[in-house]
Amino acid sequence: MNWIRRAPGLAAVLMIGATVGCTAGSSPKTKEPPLGVVQVVRPSAPLALPLEAYSMSYRDYLSIQKASWRLTRECVERFGGVYTLPESAVVQNAPPDLGNQRRYGLFDPKSAAEYGYHLPPSASGPESGPSGPAKARGKGGGWNPTAAERVLVRGAEAGRPVPTDRAGKPLPAGGCSGEATRLVEATAKPPDEQLGNRLAIEAHDRSENDSRVRAALTKWVACMKQRGYSYRSIWEPNDMRWPAPATEAEIATAKADVACKQAVNLVGVWYAVEVAQQKQIIEDRSPELNAVRSYLRTTISNAARAVGAE
Repeated sequence: MNWIRRAPGLAAVLMIGATVGCTAGSSPKTKEPPLGVVQVVRPSAPLALPLEAYSMSYRDYLSIQKASWRLTRECVERFGGVYTLPESAVVQNAPPDLGNQRRYGLFDPKSAAEYGYHLPPSASGPESGPSGPAKARGKGGGWNPTAAERVLVRGAEAGRPVPTDRAGKPLPAGGCSGEATRLVEATAKPPDEQLGNRLAIEAHDRSENDSRVRAALTKWVACMKQRGYSYRSIWEPNDMRWPAPATEAEIATAKADVACKQAVNLVGVWYAVEVAQQKQIIEDRSPELNAVRSYLRTTISNAARAVGAE
């Protein structure tokens, strides 16, 4: 899923795993693509990116998790068992959905004035802070199945008896979770279903190293210096271990940060460059990306049927 963002209290997640670093020099040198009109981006404006069509959205991810849980539960019940993992557990550790709000760092003046670099409570969750990802929630560490339930969910070990349902059919390979995965996932699986996500990371790195973004970042550094702050990049204040709740110093820094981004139209420039970089990548990798898009569409459709219209 295309969840590239750099925000205190979050781990950037891609299906769910690859973290995004924004370190200069990490992407290959390529010819910089031409830009369209560079617009002034409002803080509340949605920032859609071309590669999102080849990646899984946050909403789609949740739908697939719920579908897998429901199909696993139905299978376990078919074999006379009870699935004790609650549905809430399959999504409780998912990252908050910020869209692309902090893709280019903090940009909302209202949030900066109230929370500094911390995420608003509605986005961060009760145990999230500025210095690391949200902790796993819930007491007791999660699912604690009986041995019989574990077999139904995960499958019988080699050489062990295989349970059968009321009709005498044996437990599917990989148990009920294996059956659920096969029912949800498309059969025509591409070699790399995470290609869209990986290329989004590459495009993000390219955009940060693009000369037009570097020029805007240089202007931001100068603007911050005029306001009494010496930072080499927008990520320095963003990634600091600010104490909670936000102090006056953090809020003042955040407000200056946002004001300077607006003064040099940093987000507008960066967004335009990243869109151009993504379009270039899509043109270069279209056959592979089209296969990924087909796979994702089928998988998402299968999940939607399992959970019903929501």
